[in-house]
Amino acid sequence: GHVLGTEKPELHPDFKILDAGGEITMETVQGFIAGLRFMPFVAPKKVAIINNIQNLNTTSANALLKTLEEPSDSTVIILISSRTAILPTIRSRCQTFSFNAFSAGQLSDYSASVGLSSTDEIITLSFGSIERLRRLHSNNDFLASQKAMTADFPSIHTSSVGENLLAIQTYPQLAPPEQHDH
Repeated sequence: GHVLGTEKPELHPDFKILDAGGEITMETVQGFIAGLRFMPFVAPKKVAIINNIQNLNTTSANALLKTLEEPSDSTVIILISSRTAILPTIRSRCQTFSFNAFSAGQLSDYSASVGLSSTDEIITLSFGSIERLRRLHSNNDFLASQKAMTADFPSIHTSSVGENLLAIQTYPQLAPPEQHDH
């Protein structure tokens, strides 16, 4: 059977996630780290995930550094960033794994496995990202804005630089990614 809470990892006593949308403050990091001080309850190790690590400011990064410099044997800390703009002091204390974009075939297989009927156009507009694929399916405004922006791509090579710069101004501003509750 399942270990207690593993059907929903966020309910497991030895799993913690910090998934802040905006800037990650020092207070937020300190509070999160405080929850890691105890030994695991039921699992061999605690697992802690901090998403959007690029949103650390200098003071919150420094608050995390001490924990990264003296890691506990009983805790695995996973830092996730969608960009490479991570402070060198943080990066130097971590083992880095890069994940490549998914291929069109992989996105198509994923769509079929979760019951989404993805067209070739949606697969292309996903740019290798499952998150974008799901957002294109769930948000018609986002889909329409992406279609409108990419409709002009073929004319980029035949237009002048000035025409392309003017065209960019007409594109709708992209909304920030939707926040999901974990």
